[in-house]
Amino acid sequence: MTANLTAMFGLASKPTTLTSLKSAISRTDSHSKVLREKKSELDTFNDVASSIESLADTVNRHKIHEEQLAINKRIKDALQILKDQKEKLATVALQWEDFDCKCKSFCSNISTQEQKFSALEMTFSSVLNMQESKSKLQVIEKILSIMTEEIVCHFDYIFKSFFNFYAKTYFSDYPQRI
Repeated sequence: MTANLTAMFGLASKPTTLTSLKSAISRTDSHSKVLREKKSELDTFNDVASSIESLADTVNRHKIHEEQLAINKRIKDALQILKDQKEKLATVALQWEDFDCKCKSFCSNISTQEQKFSALEMTFSSVLNMQESKSKLQVIEKILSIMTEEIVCHFDYIFKSFFNFYAKTYFSDYPQRI
């Protein structure tokens, strides 16, 4: 079912940028809207099926009812899959934006530390001056170490989130496709 919906609604393309991710969210939303707008047609179908069912013999009545239920279930399942897909995409988009902000902050902090480093006096007039510069360098080194650990942790988290998203979204029906 998921593979059919993916092909039918064009959800097979994997977003590789934040813009394409937001486009995928928009497409998923519009597909949901199209299905919801078909509710009146589904209601008409259900009414016609019920009237035909009432005129049919017992065997055909059962078949008509089963087909009607199957069609209603497929529509309901399609709406749920699209809703879940949109939620997953929105979660990844938020994580992506958060990571982007953290990367910009990291770059800004690196720039600040570079400025501090270049402002250090490297011609020493005394041992005291050399020790002050050494302590300032150690502070800068510690700050850079902490920032690097943080960005690596964030990158690891985002990588795992993207991997889980793609694994669940695009490979969840893998055994069914074999």
